[in-house]
Amino acid sequence: MILSIFPRGVNISFKDDYVRLTYPWFNGVKILYALVALVFFGFVGYQSIFANIKVLGPQMDFPMYAGFIITIIYIFYIAANKTEIIFKKNALGILHCPFPWFGNKLMVADKIESFYHDTITKSHYTKRGFSYEEITTFTFPIYARLKNGESASICEVTETNDAVNIVEVLNNRLKESRAADEMLSNRESQGLLA
Repeated sequence: MILSIFPRGVNISFKDDYVRLTYPWFNGVKILYALVALVFFGFVGYQSIFANIKVLGPQMDFPMYAGFIITIIYIFYIAANKTEIIFKKNALGILHCPFPWFGNKLMVADKIESFYHDTITKSHYTKRGFSYEEITTFTFPIYARLKNGESASICEVTETNDAVNIVEVLNNRLKESRAADEMLSNRESQGLLA
């Protein structure tokens, strides 16, 4: 069973001098988990403030309120944020917006050999009545293979088709960029450019 409630997709837009890939972070399962946590923190907070019943004990008030606030922030991030990958001329930019997040990068295309994706499988068992059911989730991190042999993380998606599309578009754009650079260097070497 793959955990996925709402289909997500990568939006690819081509312009003359760049390609932009936009991938929304919204995932129904994550929102569902966050809403359950929000209800829990809200119930416990209500009991603590209005009914003066310390459900978790008096020393747990601050962590409970912090958890409530962090859960609200998490919901906003997941619902609104997206990853944008912009490949313009000889540069690749990875931007997480509109809220700031870790992993914004700018890479020079000359240092990139190719792009590829990997598959990460996570499994765990959950009890269903008298039996256990295996739940499997898949994620597909996308990497840039650098010319020095290292790999650089680009982003992570949850759908196979999105991973394949992103890798294909980025590899094609990389080939186009190299072909344009090669044509420009050939013209310079022949003295056609002044």
